[in-house]
This record gives sequence, C-alpha cells and structure tokens, in this order.
Amino acid sequence: MYFLTKEIEKLDVPLDRIEFLFSAMNEVQVALPGFPGQRSSAYLCAYGVSGGYEAVAVLVLFEVRQLAFYRHKGVSSAGQLEEVIQMGIQFVEAMGFMLNDLDFKNLSLQERERIWDSFPLGKGSGAIPRASDAKAAAKDSPSPPAEEAAPPRMPLPVGKGQEGVPDYEKRFELSRKMGRLLASF
Repeated sequence: MYFLTKEIEKLDVPLDRIEFLFSAMNEVQVALPGFPGQRSSAYLCAYGVSGGYEAVAVLVLFEVRQLAFYRHKGVSSAGQLEEVIQMGIQFVEAMGFMLNDLDFKNLSLQERERIWDSFPLGKGSGAIPRASDAKAAAKDSPSPPAEEAAPPRMPLPVGKGQEGVPDYEKRFELSRKMGRLLASF
C-alpha cells in the first residue's frame, strides 16, 4: 500500500540509486484530502536506500503548486521490488494516469541528469510552473490549431456504410478523432 506522507518535500536521491522512474503521459483532474480538485500529473520512483529500496508515487498539483508524496510502506528487498512497482503502477493508474517507463537506469548519466532536472521531484514544490504560465506558453506555441491541420475533405469513390454514411466520411471522422486523442498527450 502507498500512504500519503506529508513529511517529504522533495526527493533528494542520487541519480545512480534510482532503479525505476515512471512519468505520466497525461494530466488528470484529482481531488486529494486537504486540496481542492485540480489538474495534476504523476510520477513513480523507486530508489536504493540502506537495507533495500523505497518506492514513492508523486502527484504534481498544478493549481496549488505542490507535490503530494505517497510512499510505499517500509523498505523493500530486491526480490520484492518488482511487486512494489506493480502495486505503484496500479495505484497511480487507478486515478486515471497512464504511466510511461523511462528506462532511467539504462540511460547515460547526462540523459538522467537532463530528465531529472526537467521534473520537479528533486527540486520540490517551487519548481512547479503556475497554471497560468503553462496556459500562456501553450498559447504562444507555434503549432497550428487542429482545424488548420485537418486534411481537406475529398470524396472517394467508395460505397455507403450501413447507416447510409459514405465510408470515406467515417474514415475521415475516425482519423480526426484519433488526431485529437494523440494531440492530447
């Protein structure tokens, strides 16, 4: 089980001790005890300590600009670590996050430093950007709006589907929805 641990403010862990690092590929609206419901991201980290390994799930709360740490109970042995990680993945993904294994242990030291420095885990709550800053950065982004990026509608010589809608319109609608889904990550 993972328990909310208010004593932790940041993960002050040497990079060579980190065994696993997962990062959420999406943001989810969460409501934690003592905090208003808000957009958040998540991480799962397992690292070596004296006597074994510790695992921590971290939620980044964007509106209040805080980190919420959920620590696995106790220190785990090397044999238990895989089970603890699976429990952590289930814990975080049950909230709606989709985790991505960063394969942190197998990266070069420079890559690990670059990735770790881009996350607020080692810096604490002060490294979380304001929600208004993130929205402003998204507005200034050079990517075109989804409507401009959509391909033109061109009728294809194909039959009609079961509901009387031409197949090409179904394919176009499906590709548009898939594009929106993929753009949300």
